[in-house]
Amino acid sequence: MWAVVTWALGVSCLDPTGGEDHFRLPSGAVPPLSDGCPSTPVPFATCLEPGAYVFGMEPPAYRAAAPTLPPGKRSDWDYVEAGTYGVALPAGDGSNIAWYVGRDTVLQTRIGLGVTADYQTWTKVALSGDSTEANVVIAPTTSCDGGGFIGGFGVTRLPGGGFAALVSAQAAKPVHRRDYFDWCLRTSADAAHWSPDPESPVYRLGASGAPDDYITEVRGLTAVAGGYLALAQVVRQQDAPLRRVALYFSPNLLTWHRAGILSAAQRADSQDHGATFLTVPGYSEPLLVWERFGSRTTATVLYFGRLIMADSNATVDLFPQPALEPSVGGQWDSGQLFAWTQELLVVGGNWRMLYGGGAGTYTTAVRSRGAGYVDWIVGQVGFVTSPVADTVTVVTKPFRWGSRTPELPLGLVVQTSVGADAGLKVWCRGDTTTLSAVVSSGAGALVVDSATARRLQICPEPPFGQLTVTLPAGGRLYGWKQTPGG
Repeated sequence: MWAVVTWALGVSCLDPTGGEDHFRLPSGAVPPLSDGCPSTPVPFATCLEPGAYVFGMEPPAYRAAAPTLPPGKRSDWDYVEAGTYGVALPAGDGSNIAWYVGRDTVLQTRIGLGVTADYQTWTKVALSGDSTEANVVIAPTTSCDGGGFIGGFGVTRLPGGGFAALVSAQAAKPVHRRDYFDWCLRTSADAAHWSPDPESPVYRLGASGAPDDYITEVRGLTAVAGGYLALAQVVRQQDAPLRRVALYFSPNLLTWHRAGILSAAQRADSQDHGATFLTVPGYSEPLLVWERFGSRTTATVLYFGRLIMADSNATVDLFPQPALEPSVGGQWDSGQLFAWTQELLVVGGNWRMLYGGGAGTYTTAVRSRGAGYVDWIVGQVGFVTSPVADTVTVVTKPFRWGSRTPELPLGLVVQTSVGADAGLKVWCRGDTTTLSAVVSSGAGALVVDSATARRLQICPEPPFGQLTVTLPAGGRLYGWKQTPGG
């Protein structure tokens, strides 16, 4: 993953797009705002209705023990970085085509091609007699990007067959501010051999003062009704280095309109790092994998979100809990996590999701010939798994049982769409009581027995509670509240 800092050019709630951009997406490009959670449970993440219920825990996720795409030898193009981010699409024969970013020892970046059936075992597709670049399919060219280097990219299928790629690039010897972060359009009939479109570049940095007047790095591309959507990491010069995520629309891949910013103004200690498109079989709405970067911790965490329309604007609804966080120190993915555009797989009864990871923080290397400097990280790709199940379990964080009034609650009212198995744990010091019940649809109750209520009432410290709700497939948790005592 990289970002280029050029010369001086002349947090949970996200703002809807359109505040700075007046372009409106055509009808059907993004689905309208629904009632909240998807009808099909989404793996790796818990989606909750807005309201009183605000805390949740995603289903358990298990990481592969090590990166699964091996880097090249020291002389190869993908020795330093191999798969920090990329795109994986089903090939139609049970395998998946994957394009990934690689970096060599002199920090040149290219895009390579691999195939995998399970995200565990990979084959690098050799297309060249040069063993050091055998599976490189997209490299910088003078026709669009001035022979510089490649940054972010996105790939999508074309309706009539074949593929299209948007590649962010920078000239080797930039002369003008518009030599930075050109979007180069390329097409391919077979996913391996790519031709630059003569109309490239199809997008350049925004005008001075625009949200993308400093950096616009493509991270995702997908076809929608009436055209195409792209996601890009953007920086405004006056806000640098704070990043945001922008949404773009094109009817034909050649003319692009910035539809707006999907993220609110960022803080110095927390910012939106990027986003990609995610497909979940059986779920039709566009989903995103969202990167949140902590400037103080230098860690990047992945969230799931939905791209929806609200009040004629596109906006993002982020699920409340991370889908994946960095692992413990010393592991290959203990520092940074990066999103891939992909379709989730089911292998051996488990969902699998690709992600890029890095163990450390960004390294800054000065480039010659006036090209600014590059931030990069030693990154690789692995996958995380989550059990395929018909049920979704939601667990609250511990909460204060009752308030500052003398009377403690008698129980909880749990609101669900179809009913659920619910459990309540209440405790004070070492005295713990666990209750369970099958709550009905609508408002079901969990009641604390009188003996437990008396023990909690006389406890010298504030008691706490924790709620667990197991929902059937398609079930939704709308909220919960404590029932006052008499």
